[in-house]
Amino acid sequence: MVVQCLTTVVVEQHTPSDAETLAFLRQQIRNTEEIFEINRIRSAERRLLSLLRWIGLRFGQVSSRGYRFSLKDMNLTHRALAEVCGLTRVTVTKNLNRYKTLGLLQKVSEADLFIPSDGLAAAI
Repeated sequence: MVVQCLTTVVVEQHTPSDAETLAFLRQQIRNTEEIFEINRIRSAERRLLSLLRWIGLRFGQVSSRGYRFSLKDMNLTHRALAEVCGLTRVTVTKNLNRYKTLGLLQKVSEADLFIPSDGLAAAI
């Protein structure tokens, strides 16, 4: 991968303080705990929906109406979601289609998905 800058860029080295490093490590530990909590959900449908919500919160655009994110931009395939959730790719694909049918997940564009807050609360 080659990155080309369109404007002048100044790169500076930053050495984080001990407090910054500790805060970062605590956040990483919390993220790991949250993923473990999601994986403990028995229902495959709820587990996948919880993972999508988590992804939306961490990496998407959050609004009062819900979470918008792009699996494509994050390079998350159905197989990758399945591996994180401990499901099969087929189960993930079927559930994603089911969520769209039920209105729990909306396709905004070819790459973007939206999880409405109200539908999520009812589902989980």
